[in-house]
Amino acid sequence: MDFVWIFAKQFSAFHKTGLFNELEYSVKTVQKFYKGARCWIVGDMPDGWLSEEIKKGEVKYIETGLVQTGKSGLHRDNIDLIRKMNAIIASDVEEEFVLMYDDQYFLRPIKYKDLKPCALCRIPDVSQYPRVFGLLYGSLWRSTYKVIEEMTDEVYDWETHLPRLLEKSKLAFLIDAYDLESKNIMITSLYYTYYGVNPVLLDEDDTIRSHTWTIGRNMDYDEIFSKKFLTISDESIVPSMWNRIKALVE
Repeated sequence: MDFVWIFAKQFSAFHKTGLFNELEYSVKTVQKFYKGARCWIVGDMPDGWLSEEIKKGEVKYIETGLVQTGKSGLHRDNIDLIRKMNAIIASDVEEEFVLMYDDQYFLRPIKYKDLKPCALCRIPDVSQYPRVFGLLYGSLWRSTYKVIEEMTDEVYDWETHLPRLLEKSKLAFLIDAYDLESKNIMITSLYYTYYGVNPVLLDEDDTIRSHTWTIGRNMDYDEIFSKKFLTISDESIVPSMWNRIKALVE
């Protein structure tokens, strides 16, 4: 199975602080916990161990520049993601692959069945959905789900920030059919609205993901690391956290 990390160095916590190379350890946890994983980086060339692995051919690399400015009214990061998806589609990445980010970690042995679609929850009424958003992300999410609620009565919040199992041909179809390089539509949510079947709902199953936003005084690391996957925010990248992540693979 191919695992593909979207990487923009300027947004990396490691680039900002030099304290913990989150991308390196994300890759290492996949290599350890998914048998036969082939790892790719798409975007900027990473530093340190990963750049050496790329030189040796142990990790594959697709260079794509970061979109610096979007067209008027378009979300820059979303357009950047679509262009990186097009680079993946045109590459030697396998037809079926797993989309990753540098703040995602495997915490235990993972099998193919563990990569099935997950959603945060079902949304009975998008207009009343009580999710907290940042300004730019919120506008992108709302424009996406305005489209989705016109497509189906079964609306789910697909933005779990978990590893996502995708197929290149299906991505290519959606990019073309919805002209996604010119629309504020999140391809991951659109993809699973089309192709996600019987999703696992994270608000009903607490065995799948830990997501740490900040580090609290009474943080229960044993509980956090008991799940299958971990997502960390920049505010939780502190020595007690990164030492636990490093201990998984070292």
